[in-house]
Amino acid sequence: METTKQKKERDFILDFTKGVAIILVVLGHTLQGQAKNFDDIYGFRVIYSFHMPLFAFLSGAAASHWVTKFTMASSFRELTKSSIYRINRSAIHLLVPFLSWTIIAFWMSNPKENFSEYILDIFRHADRSLWFLPCIFWCTTYTSLFMLCLTSIRKATSGTSMDKLSRYTASLPIQMVALLIIWKIAKPSLPTELGLVFANQFHGGLFIFFYLGLFYLNISLR
Repeated sequence: METTKQKKERDFILDFTKGVAIILVVLGHTLQGQAKNFDDIYGFRVIYSFHMPLFAFLSGAAASHWVTKFTMASSFRELTKSSIYRINRSAIHLLVPFLSWTIIAFWMSNPKENFSEYILDIFRHADRSLWFLPCIFWCTTYTSLFMLCLTSIRKATSGTSMDKLSRYTASLPIQMVALLIIWKIAKPSLPTELGLVFANQFHGGLFIFFYLGLFYLNISLR
């Protein structure tokens, strides 16, 4: 019964697009390893011009399925539990593999620095490892905390003299605009360690593509 329900919840178009994106990453890295002047290979340049923004977009599209659960929470306690659960889940699914691969890569590559220096350098420069994983972790964390704050404000103002504000903040376009504005204001003051620089700066900030995927699929689901 549960298996059937889970299958119905799968978005097969999204799954297929993820598969295409994975193939593009593999192809791009294959081309990169074929020649020293890989930047001159047209196919490599085309793939690398969009494949990471595409991955961020698809990650945001996938996130739209759990973002809607915030609006269903009946109390602040339930909202907080949902936010903590989502951040913990993202840490397990994204940061644990990132750190695991980082440790494995240390023993496989036998770098000149010692282990503590290596880990510290990875912390500062996540692109030495699977940087995309902590990048998406931060995108998820931004969104979870934003939805927690916004939904809490909406529930707190509902039925009060500020009920109009509550109705406005229930609108998806207003939520998305508010999220984008807050991120734009906050990102210059945020640190760059552990993949934050990729979420906030790379390709203009991969969070913007995560955000677009989140917004696009939320619109299409309504």
